[in-house]
Amino acid sequence: MNRILEVVGEEPVNSLQSGDPDAEAAERFVDRTSTDIQSIGWFENTEENWMLVPDAKGHIDMPKGTLKVDTVGADKVTDVVLRGDRLYDRRNRTFVFDAGVLADVVLKRPFEELSHQMCRYIAAHAARLYQQSEIGSTVLDKFVVAEERDAWTDLLWADAEAEDGNVLTDNRHAHMITHRKNRFYGA
Repeated sequence: MNRILEVVGEEPVNSLQSGDPDAEAAERFVDRTSTDIQSIGWFENTEENWMLVPDAKGHIDMPKGTLKVDTVGADKVTDVVLRGDRLYDRRNRTFVFDAGVLADVVLKRPFEELSHQMCRYIAAHAARLYQQSEIGSTVLDKFVVAEERDAWTDLLWADAEAEDGNVLTDNRHAHMITHRKNRFYGA
């Protein structure tokens, strides 16, 4: 929040309850931006291959802060969507499930639990949106856009590094080609 205030030439605050209208507006921008950015689903806020188990009534209640759910593995064909705080089966038009569902779940994490790179990008993006909305300076915009671009690059690098992806084994098509039976495969 103080980063946003700094961008628009305001003094930083020591507390979120400072009563400063600019600080309160900046905090709203950070909260909204944090949700928007985290909803993309990053390595640090995505729980992969989570078995979601129905309760006694057959309902699958999702944890608070669930932003997105995507079925995976054998359950990939199950067409689910998050409705309120509960999972909904779109194909069968019901909230009732007979069995658990394997899914990747994107959760909104508190700002304090996010990586430095994620916090930096959220702050930079929120600062740009705030500056464009509240100040509208084309001069300031150039600086804020450059900072946002740098923060975005750092976030992408950090996410890719944490994921430990491999272009040959994590890509379905490349894996199929490199592991088919051929003279180099060994059989």
